[in-house]
Amino acid sequence: MKGGSRGATPPARDRPTVDGVSHPNLLGEFLRARRELTRPEDHGLPVGRRRVPGLRREEVAMLAGISAEYYLRLERGRDRHPSAQVVEALARVLDLDDESTSYLASLATPAPRAPRRSRRGPERVAPEIARMLDALDGVPAMVMGRCMDVLAYNRLSELLCGGVPSGGNVVRHVFLDPSSRDLYPDWSDVAEETVAALRASAAAAVPDDPRLVTLVGELSVKSAEFRRLWARHDVRAKAAGSKRLVSPAVGPLTVRWETFAVASAPGQLMVTYFAEPGSPSEEALTALQRLAGASRVVEVFDTLSERLSGTLAGLRGKGRLSDADIDATAREIRIALLEADVALPVVRGFIARVKERAKGAEVSGALNPAQQVVKIVNDELVTILGGETRRIRLAKEPPSVIMLAGLQGSGKTTLAGKLAHWLKNQGHTPLLVACDLQRPNAVNQLQIVGERAGATTFAPEPGNGVGDPVDVARRGIAHAREKHHDIVIVDTAGRLGVDEELMRQAADIRDAVTPDETLFVVDAMIGQDAVATAEAFRDASGSPASCSPSSTATPAVVRRSRSARSPASRSCSPPTVRSSPTSTSSTPTGWPPGSSGWATCSP
Repeated sequence: MKGGSRGATPPARDRPTVDGVSHPNLLGEFLRARRELTRPEDHGLPVGRRRVPGLRREEVAMLAGISAEYYLRLERGRDRHPSAQVVEALARVLDLDDESTSYLASLATPAPRAPRRSRRGPERVAPEIARMLDALDGVPAMVMGRCMDVLAYNRLSELLCGGVPSGGNVVRHVFLDPSSRDLYPDWSDVAEETVAALRASAAAAVPDDPRLVTLVGELSVKSAEFRRLWARHDVRAKAAGSKRLVSPAVGPLTVRWETFAVASAPGQLMVTYFAEPGSPSEEALTALQRLAGASRVVEVFDTLSERLSGTLAGLRGKGRLSDADIDATAREIRIALLEADVALPVVRGFIARVKERAKGAEVSGALNPAQQVVKIVNDELVTILGGETRRIRLAKEPPSVIMLAGLQGSGKTTLAGKLAHWLKNQGHTPLLVACDLQRPNAVNQLQIVGERAGATTFAPEPGNGVGDPVDVARRGIAHAREKHHDIVIVDTAGRLGVDEELMRQAADIRDAVTPDETLFVVDAMIGQDAVATAEAFRDASGSPASCSPSSTATPAVVRRSRSARSPASRSCSPPTVRSSPTSTSSTPTGWPPGSSGWATCSP
């Protein structure tokens, strides 16, 4: 095997060592380590009984075409500048890969060092890079420093790996934190890669970099495994690869990772993680994104609450309110809502209603105008965050048909199971119909979800691109009548944006089963796109241009993550989006307990 890959392990030194960092003979240390890892039989030499592992010095010299005395001088540091021809010959004998050969050449002809600074400050991430991390939607990412210190990470990365604290170190985490063995099923492989990457970082660093010397010294003392791997002198820069993880948040998955050098900060790397399209690991990352979105939405609402409280506090104690006071308050509320990513049309309508009521008779005639304005703001917030809750519409003659539609990865299949479980507890006999025949393993997932919910699943087709979803929908309704199911929940294929073919398919299914309810499911973190996506679905599915929630129009449901309610997808016209505030102790009529944060949207 090439140098930098696995092979026989040289005997570990008893003494802690930071060789290869501040040791004066880096070239000799590297040659000796790689010689001990090279097998004699790979060069046609007899193995026999040997006092040393690997090749003898004279054997390396013979195979490289140099004298044994000259090679001895190289190992002992008496000659540190072999020619390019000698370096190439030694790399061939020691079976080094390209990266290790380049490392050997750099040791033989070290680049001129920049003048040493009196004191090197701590590494920091530029604000622009930090904002880029947060903007990577759906991509776990972190930035590492020259010694593999974690300088910054986004929420997805924290959830994926359980969180290496900012200012922590990847190498220390792997070797000194017991939880790393639970995180990485292939811990030994990860440990080898990590040490090889640190060795590559050491090659590019100032030899006596205090941070690097301290880190290697600490790990050499505290971890025999690190000491053994460090002595191998494997060199492999962190570039790309794959690894298996057992994420504390979503369980086992396999991710690919890629690194990108931060040009403005030499030595820093941005590491990103992704999964193969259509794989179970991609579904796990999608679930992780929903978890991260829930946390972010909660933070947005906390910020919004604090901003509104601070704005309205300035009104308290005033006996009279001028138009200027109301305009200034409305302006601050507008800024607070926009910062919370509320759609601009929603903000405009909200501010207009507040100002109209604040300047009307209900405030001018009040004993305490300031408190009355606070009440108006509260009433309007309650209105756009929910208002009245509507029950699910059921047919006069069973079975009632509920059709689920939405974007891929928004949680339709999970919602189908939750809805079936709740309806079953209400005394109904729901039937799940698997009409998502596009997404890999979607049918199997619905069957598992249905089994856990205690509901029957009708799945005559295997899916994975096989079968006619419209025909399955028709047969599902017939099966429900035959088996006396009073509610049918039709799970349709997810859309990657506004996909004309799948939109047409949804319309065909709608025409075939005539649903009593059509629930359009989107993730809470879709932000202001919730409005545009709902309108696109309304237009593509042929629903009326506008209607009220109590009319015969097709309503939609905006799915929320955890207890979060996205302010971005609040009421707009058209369509009108309403959310129903819920909690674990009080669930709105017509909605599953624990399914907090639902919203109805009437096209």
